[in-house]
Amino acid sequence: MNLILDDLPDTLDGVEIQTDFRYWILFEQLMLDEDLPPLQKGVNALNLIYKGTPTATQGTALASLLWFFRCGKDEDRRSRRTVRSGAKPRRLYDYDQDAERIFASFWAVYGLDLNAVSYLHWWKFRAMFDALPDDSAIMRAIYWRNVDTSKLKGEEKKNADKKKKYYALRDSREDMQGDAVAAALMRGEDPAALLKAK
Repeated sequence: MNLILDDLPDTLDGVEIQTDFRYWILFEQLMLDEDLPPLQKGVNALNLIYKGTPTATQGTALASLLWFFRCGKDEDRRSRRTVRSGAKPRRLYDYDQDAERIFASFWAVYGLDLNAVSYLHWWKFRAMFDALPDDSAIMRAIYWRNVDTSKLKGEEKKNADKKKKYYALRDSREDMQGDAVAAALMRGEDPAALLKAK
């Protein structure tokens, strides 16, 4: 499919779907949620994206979702946003942790306010994301998360390691624990009890 010449899809297996980029960010976050069992992820994904009841079997419907998520590609061509390391791809961005960087990059490069835009097709969003210049806020973070510092030496290695650490993604479960501690403090409770329960 040609992004310039062809109409972008808005149905899968004959059923209308959500095509706005916000739904597909939620879809990606859902797929990365380690606390949900795979079967529940599948059910939640179908409910999130399909506007009606899928006519295909659940397996075919999920395969169609993945095809759409990959912007019509049969296999996931990894862009600058994820890198394969062994069997499991290493994440180089996170829509929650990098929200400000992504917003600022789209604003600076395209003059597009992602919060105010009423609609943007997922495939257009992905094309724009992948085309962001290397000096944009999000691509700078992705670069430092991906850079190999093992062959660097001395001050150059020290500086590169420092930037790599600064831009490193946090484990989302650490964020949730921090949120729970903050909530306990706001209620006037002792957060130590939360930490002992872990």
